[in-house]
Amino acid sequence: MNVATASPVARHVHVLSGLHSGATAELPTEGKLVIGSELSAGVVLCDRGVAKAHCQISLDQFGMSCRALDEVITIDGKPLPTGEIAALRDGQIIECGQAAFSVGPVSTDWQRLRQRLATRGNEPHTLRSLRKVNPYVLFASLLVGLTGALSITYAALSGPELADMPSKVDAARRWLTTIAPQGSELEIGVDQRNGRDLLLSGYVSHNDHRIKLTGDAAASPYRPRVEVFAATEMLDAMSRMASLAQVACEPQYRGGGQLACTQMLPSEQDATRLRMLAKDVPGLRTLDLKWLPPMPASNPTPRLQPTQITQRFAILMWRQQRYLVNEQGKRYREGDEFDGFNIKRIELDRVVFARDGNDYEFFVAALGKRS
Repeated sequence: MNVATASPVARHVHVLSGLHSGATAELPTEGKLVIGSELSAGVVLCDRGVAKAHCQISLDQFGMSCRALDEVITIDGKPLPTGEIAALRDGQIIECGQAAFSVGPVSTDWQRLRQRLATRGNEPHTLRSLRKVNPYVLFASLLVGLTGALSITYAALSGPELADMPSKVDAARRWLTTIAPQGSELEIGVDQRNGRDLLLSGYVSHNDHRIKLTGDAAASPYRPRVEVFAATEMLDAMSRMASLAQVACEPQYRGGGQLACTQMLPSEQDATRLRMLAKDVPGLRTLDLKWLPPMPASNPTPRLQPTQITQRFAILMWRQQRYLVNEQGKRYREGDEFDGFNIKRIELDRVVFARDGNDYEFFVAALGKRS
């Protein structure tokens, strides 16, 4: 019996101090990100003491790691010599040259990390070092790091509001405990899209709870952005995806955005196909699937094919238009003929065909970004 593994949670690199303070970059899943002063680096830092390729952050199914490349770095104050690698946890502070950054999920409270860095006295040291920079080097750094300079100005103008953010988050969390539906999984924190607003995210049992929660959030003094999903909607969407994949799956919600099929799937191929379609399930974080061992080659099990439509197709949403796309990439609109059928209606996840006065309904996965 094989068990599918979950994809690692997305992580972000956030610059805590230096010329580029406030800049954020997403860490590639199953990939590596080089940080240095060279323009070809994934994250460019023009601060004094930053080498061309200073360090490398990696993320895979086993977790995060950090390797010192051209120069020594420090992780939470402990030096990591050149060429060595160390495991990395969310929220640890990495210093290279006169810059400091951290890595964590989008919900990380970067402001608290910045305050922790300031209490160690790193910020005054950074400012003193900047005064010693050669004028020509500083001029070149400012040209390359214009975005970082603008972020410093922005932070200076909004300093009091950002400084008050921790108390605002604490008050919002107390408010959330008074309106959260029973059995919900909710959290509220700083919205990392701008660092000035709040984000309410998580899961509730029913769509009615989600609608009421959205209204309560809009009427509150905190007015957070809401990214809340209903477990019932996730289960319904998963059932449609399983029907489209022609896979028998009774979905079960297991908390934390995780869904699972309660029965074993016929094969690993079925699990792969269902996992690809499940990417369209709103709010899904992980999908737990188990499948039977492969059947002997002498006993292949034939798969039933649809009888009405012989060509495979999907839905493409592009510039507010919906198209039906075949395997060769040809697009069809409503009213066009496809495989002997008239395309009567194209919806988000289904197509209605008509022929000989009868309607035929097919569920299908959507391609592209929903709008």
